[in-house]
Amino acid sequence: MVFYIRPLINRIAYRLRVEQVMIDSVKEQYRISGRNKSIVLQSNRPLFRNKGIKHRKPNWKLVEGSVHYHSDMEPIIAEIMKIID
Repeated sequence: MVFYIRPLINRIAYRLRVEQVMIDSVKEQYRISGRNKSIVLQSNRPLFRNKGIKHRKPNWKLVEGSVHYHSDMEPIIAEIMKIID
């Protein structure tokens, strides 16, 4: 599954490509790509969905790549959650 998001990071709107890399019964991974950089974020959302817990906020962690400020990932995660829920 491939989709595009436009998070607002430091008052600048970026257009990022998001690709679902892997999904199983416990975790899912998304590759977020910009012009010359990509990161992979992993969440445990399928674990909660399989147990019937839909109101719990999943935990996200950076699996691959690096970001300068972890606060820059929050708008990206929020935009991804809007689309996949």
